Amino acid sequence: MGARMTADEIVSALSHSEIPTLVVEGKDDMELFRSLESLSDVNIVPCGGKETLLKVYERRAAFSDLPCTFLVDRDLGVFEEEKSLDGLVVTKGFSIENDFLYGADVSSFYAEGDRSYVLLFKEKLAEWWSFEVRSSREGKPTNFSRSLSSIFGEIGDSLDSARVDIAYYEEKDISYTPDESLKEEIMRDFELKMRGHQLLEMHKLLLKRNKNGNAKRLAGALMPACIFGKCPPLVVRLIEEIRLHVFPPK
Repeated sequence: MGARMTADEIVSALSHSEIPTLVVEGKDDMELFRSLESLSDVNIVPCGGKETLLKVYERRAAFSDLPCTFLVDRDLGVFEEEKSLDGLVVTKGFSIENDFLYGADVSSFYAEGDRSYVLLFKEKLAEWWSFEVRSSREGKPTNFSRSLSSIFGEIGDSLDSARVDIAYYEEKDISYTPDESLKEEIMRDFELKMRGHQLLEMHKLLLKRNKNGNAKRLAGALMPACIFGKCPPLVVRLIEEIRLHVFPPK
């Protein structure tokens, strides 16, 4: 699929299809699920974002005869009570990255010298994320998509040197005041409540710091957990829900 399709185009395509279908937010999600043999008999359609996916979902009556379901990230709902919606499969963690990484022993491939500092690094990342989440709740400007190099600046030879770059906020006249209560909540369930993109980037950064060939191979994968040969538990749950929707018991 080339250029990003509009909601109208996706609805039209689905209304002319007879193939059991999973609709996902983006192309990365599509690539991840296409890599799973257990979904090889399911057509996977990316929408180019959650907003477009939800527009298609609202018009699902137009293709009501098609065995179809929709996969969405929980996003900030991960900090709230779980809700279910008809025809929607929702991640357990903040995003699909969280579900793919949860329970995968990626940290065993970290460089030995980094392992003792990982907790400190997570705490700094949770500190930043607590501030962004609280800002979002208060209707203040946020930037969820920042890379680790933007959040911390240059990370030196030792992870304990990582510090949130306060200058980024000072330049925007924003008072950087992390939320300690939220930080503790994130740390208690870091693999689920940390934003997935930064969680994945953290794992890849730490894998790259290891000179071991297997670690570097994992770091180069789209999703490190995918090449362990064993499907992560939350992904097993997603697959089961997806198949239940698109292949309902007769």
